[in-house]
Amino acid sequence: MTEPADVEAIVRSRSAPVDLVVEHRFPLGLTPTLPEIWDLYETSKTVSWDPEDSALLAGRTSDDYPDEVRGAAALLWSRRAWVEFPGMAESEALLVRFCLEPAREVDAKYCLSCRAVEKARATDACRILADWFSGYVDDSPSADLVEALESDRVRWALHAEADIDASVVGLLCVEALIDLRLWEATVDATTDPTVRRFGDQMLVDKRRQVSFGWAYLDSRASSFEDDKRVALSAAADRTVRDELRGRRVSALLPPGPGRDALTLAQDHVAVVGAGAVATADEVAVLGLAVEECRRSLHPYGLSLSTASHPERGDF
Repeated sequence: MTEPADVEAIVRSRSAPVDLVVEHRFPLGLTPTLPEIWDLYETSKTVSWDPEDSALLAGRTSDDYPDEVRGAAALLWSRRAWVEFPGMAESEALLVRFCLEPAREVDAKYCLSCRAVEKARATDACRILADWFSGYVDDSPSADLVEALESDRVRWALHAEADIDASVVGLLCVEALIDLRLWEATVDATTDPTVRRFGDQMLVDKRRQVSFGWAYLDSRASSFEDDKRVALSAAADRTVRDELRGRRVSALLPPGPGRDALTLAQDHVAVVGAGAVATADEVAVLGLAVEECRRSLHPYGLSLSTASHPERGDF
């Protein structure tokens, strides 16, 4: 197997085309074989919700908040829409790769199709809340955040040189768990009833995504050999490094006016309970989530290295 460092260089190279997997999926296997994941898929179909449902916005307007808070909340919820949006393309890329790979279970393919829909719902919900406060913000005040949100996840999922199980560990397990813990903290701190309704709905989807990722890892882990565990551990490390660049937590962005604008907005929103925790608390939640990932990966023979942030230290 190609060493993880070599794979990373191959996949990240923008000068070479993506080397796609050779078609091996026929005949199609459509018999469910993973009952837990099949149940998650069935549940995702029956508990669907619509971010544009007028009942979610019923009862009040954001006019009760000062203009400064409304502007801060609009920026914060726009930022969340920017984070959620790439998840649609990532999910579709994973689904394509799963469909091309031989002997990948149909249960997982169906769940991935639902994940793309759920990421679209979350994007819409965040944008609707941004509009509800004072208007969706198109442009990030931080160029570092734009860079942090630009990822090679789609290339990783589609590239034949990259182990697709690495994307499972990185995106469906580690990233999904970190994302869930940050959202749980956010919703717990939210007192605004409108924002809370949206947050509760998104949490249902995100919990199901985490259950899917870890259940799928559990179904495959017994076949992992040592060299594969090295590659999957490297994928977990890569995901944490991406998070420490400020992908979700603004306080981890490099110092500058952009970070200051985002963290100030978040702290304004946290004070009034409109969908945020204080930035210092959010960093602590991220640290706990990383440690939870480390403990959860250990039974599968996977490790998560200590990652360091220039200002916040080790995670």
